[in-house]
Amino acid sequence: RHQLHRRFALSILRRFGSQSHRVLAGVMVATFLLSLWMSNTATAVMMLPLTLSLIRHLPSHDDLLERNILLGMAWGANLGGIGTLIGTPPNLVYAAFRQQNLGEEMYFLDWSTHIFPIAVLLLVGAYLLLRRNLPKVALTEVEWPVPEPWTSGEKRVAIIFALTATAWMTRPWLQALFPSLLLTDTWVGMLGALMLFVLRDRSHEPLLSWQDAQKIEWGILLLFGGGMSLAAGMQASGWLESLAASSHQGWPPTLWILVFTLLGVWTTELFSNMALVSGMLPIALAVSIAQGMPFDQLAIPLTVGASCAFMLPMATPPNAIVFASGKIRIPDMARAGFSMNVLATLVIWLAVVYLY
Repeated sequence: RHQLHRRFALSILRRFGSQSHRVLAGVMVATFLLSLWMSNTATAVMMLPLTLSLIRHLPSHDDLLERNILLGMAWGANLGGIGTLIGTPPNLVYAAFRQQNLGEEMYFLDWSTHIFPIAVLLLVGAYLLLRRNLPKVALTEVEWPVPEPWTSGEKRVAIIFALTATAWMTRPWLQALFPSLLLTDTWVGMLGALMLFVLRDRSHEPLLSWQDAQKIEWGILLLFGGGMSLAAGMQASGWLESLAASSHQGWPPTLWILVFTLLGVWTTELFSNMALVSGMLPIALAVSIAQGMPFDQLAIPLTVGASCAFMLPMATPPNAIVFASGKIRIPDMARAGFSMNVLATLVIWLAVVYLY
C-alpha cells in the first residue's frame, strides 16, 4: 500500500548501472531480496512493470536479452522464496507438518542458516546461465524516478518490518530470556500485522486497512489446511505404514535423497508445488522411518525443490506471470529452464547430502 517495496527495488536497480549484464543482475537481485519477505507471486507482479520499462530502453530489439531479463526476474522470485521460512507457502507446509507429526519446531533462523546459502548459490548459477551469449549493450535514456522524501507511512511500515524480521531471527534467544512469553513465529507475524492495523500515518489512516487485507489470497489457507488434513488421513488409515513396509530397503540414503529431490524439482513442472509438498511429505515421513533416516533428509530436498521448477509457465506463479507478458514462448522458457532444473537438482541434492 505504501509502495515501500517499489522504493527498495528502484534503489537496487539504480545502483547496478545500465549495461545489459548489470541490468540482468540488478533485476535478479532486487526480485530475489523482495521475494525473501514477500510472496513470490506479489514480487513478480510488482517487478514485471519495472522490468518491462527497462526493456523498452534497449537500444535495439534483441529477443535474447529481452527474454533473459524477464526469465531472470521470474527465477529471482522463485529462488528468493526458498531463502526464508515465509518466502513461499511450501516452506510453511513443511514447517507445520514437522511440528504436527514430529513435535519439532523449525525456527526461522535455522531454516535461513541452512537454505539461504543454497538460494544464493542457485541465484549466482542462474545469473551465469542467463548471461551466456548476452549482447553487451547499454540501455539508453533511462530516467529513474527521483526518490521522494520518505512518508510517515513508509517509515512506520519499515520499522515494523524490521522489528518483525529481527524477532523471527532472534526468537530462540528471546524464548530463552523470556520463557513465559511462549513466542512462536506465528505469534510474531500476527503481532506485526496487528501493529499495521493499529498504528496510523500522519493523515490518521491505518497503515493497513481491512480493504487492503481483503485483497490477500486467503484461499491459499484452504489449500494449506487441506494438505494437513490429507496427511492426517493418510496416517490414520495405515496407508503410510504399508508404504513404508514396501519401500526399497536396499537403497542407500544418498539415492533416496536424490529421488525426493527429483520429485520436488521435476514433478512440480506439472503440479502445484504446494499440493505436491502437502501430498508427498507424509510419504517422505514413512520412507524416512522405514529407512532409519532423518525426516529432513527427504523433506528438505522435496520442499526446496518444489520451488525450483523453471521450465513451464504452470510450474510456479512467477513463471506464469512472465509468460503472460507475451514476450516469452514456451519452447524458449523450457530450453533455458532445463539447464536451471538440472543445476537446481545437483545443488540441492549435494547440499542436503553434506549438510544433513
